[in-house]
Amino acid sequence: MRTVLLDVKLHRVFENVRQHGSKYYRYLVFPMNGSGNKPLRFTPYHWTILLFDVRKKNWMHYNSLKKRDGSDPILKDATVVKKYVENYMNARHAELNNQSTDTEVLFEDQKFDAPICSPKNAPQQLNASVDCGVIVCMLMELVAHLEPIPKTLPKSEIDQFKASLVSRFLNDEGRSWTIKKWEARRMGKGSQ
Repeated sequence: MRTVLLDVKLHRVFENVRQHGSKYYRYLVFPMNGSGNKPLRFTPYHWTILLFDVRKKNWMHYNSLKKRDGSDPILKDATVVKKYVENYMNARHAELNNQSTDTEVLFEDQKFDAPICSPKNAPQQLNASVDCGVIVCMLMELVAHLEPIPKTLPKSEIDQFKASLVSRFLNDEGRSWTIKKWEARRMGKGSQ
């Protein structure tokens, strides 16, 4: 999983920064699915998001389901991802420097080793909800549009965002099903 997902993304980031400079990205975004130190029976169940702000040179971990005492049980998982990113970037940087002495120094000033901050006032989901994935999608959209992350997200906003996601999936021309395609599949007449 790491090789397919994380290494591919980090390689692409490193190459883009190498070609365009370190101002090419504002954030590095890592959606995470973790267990929060609970024993895994099947698969992790909770989505959080880890961000590296390239300009501010800091890490932020947003967990929509913190414990009542404010602790973040998935921060341990975020620390593993952060450490992996640090090691990957440092290794690529060292390889590049060994290949050529004229190469621009990359990521040296990025301070990937900065500590992870877990905002005390981060959007929280209701106790009985399963909205963590939706909240992660909302936060990614806010980050993509360079909008600030709010301290709270009312349930009405979360529900409205869910509806907009469904609408986007259903109306994504070329990738979504039309009623005709759906009926053909349902009747066993379409390609499986």
